[in-house]
Amino acid sequence: MKKARGRDAEEPLGLPGAPLLTLDGAAEVVLGPPAGTRLFPVTLGDDTLTVREGALCALEGDVQYESARLPNGDGDFVSMVQLRGGGTVALALPATYAAMEITEGRSLLLRVHAILGWLGRLTVRTVPPSESVAKARGLVSIAGEGMVMVDGR
Repeated sequence: MKKARGRDAEEPLGLPGAPLLTLDGAAEVVLGPPAGTRLFPVTLGDDTLTVREGALCALEGDVQYESARLPNGDGDFVSMVQLRGGGTVALALPATYAAMEITEGRSLLLRVHAILGWLGRLTVRTVPPSESVAKARGLVSIAGEGMVMVDGR
């Protein structure tokens, strides 16, 4: 189930019609990526990994998660999940994904729908149309130190 503020929510974690399932006991699991994606295992360390909820395929170990929302500036949002702790997660990302490094003192302006996730100590802020070039909607500013995963199409 999704978790919000440390409590279980009423919705299942994962995509509609394809929720993540809990397996108990020893098992070997074979994962296949959804069409148009590739699986990427990520071993978590001290940093928090935040990804689109739909990109999360599996998690193992002592990975803790919390549901989050990334506002798109139009009153809507993209469902995200924050992951931390000891363990590995499997992500389904487009084959065209790219990672961009963010360093202290430098920020990045991106469209919300291009963002797949981020790792590190980053601050993500919705940019109001009044502050953006040509009054564009659906932009976010990302600053701090870490990596941002984007759809490179």
